[in-house]
Amino acid sequence: MLDWTERQGGLFAYITISVVDAAADMDHAESTVYDALARLTALGLLVRDEAGGYRINARYFFSANPDLRRLVAAALGDPPITPDARAVAPRKVGNTDSRRRRSIRSV
Repeated sequence: MLDWTERQGGLFAYITISVVDAAADMDHAESTVYDALARLTALGLLVRDEAGGYRINARYFFSANPDLRRLVAAALGDPPITPDARAVAPRKVGNTDSRRRRSIRSV
């Protein structure tokens, strides 16, 4: 059920799981899908929002993928990027410079 939820996009966003469609895709009975959803939600492996959508718990995903967890932890430990004044505003170019760049010179 977790693999099916991940393939449907439930890793990064809440998705609505149609029990009928999930049962047909996985060749299981609808009661099995209901039981799986209830058990995975009770264990905390699936997170349910107020609207009834499901998402895979990020802690579970990163515990199952330790290499990716290390990569994310390293990225979060890096200092934040702070743009300076040159990065915020476009570079001002004078009229002479812009004319030089636009002209095609023979070789």
